[in-house]
Amino acid sequence: AGVLAGYVFLILAETVLIRRVTPGSHFQPELFWSWRVWSDQREQILTNIVMFIPIGVLVGRAWKWRGLWFAAGLSVGIEVLQLITSRGLCEFDDVIHNVVGATIGISIVMLATKLTERIRGS
Repeated sequence: AGVLAGYVFLILAETVLIRRVTPGSHFQPELFWSWRVWSDQREQILTNIVMFIPIGVLVGRAWKWRGLWFAAGLSVGIEVLQLITSRGLCEFDDVIHNVVGATIGISIVMLATKLTERIRGS
């Protein structure tokens, strides 16, 4: 639980706390807009996915697939904080990318668990 709390704090620091307040619109309601501008958003998309893989690993060990609810809630919370603090862009795409990352992390845990069970069962 301590490692998860620490990692969540790091994510909050990176996505909200250390960012500067910026003027202008902070909400992008268009779904999959970032994929239409892949060449400009590729790094951001991949960063959001990779950033949540450890979340998936950590919650997957504790809650298995139910950990996706935690990851999705964390991601939505970050997006809402970015919107109300004007420190980032609140967008549905980020939630999707974060959940994809968490899914990868949980999949790693589930596969490792299956492999361990097979090895021990042999």
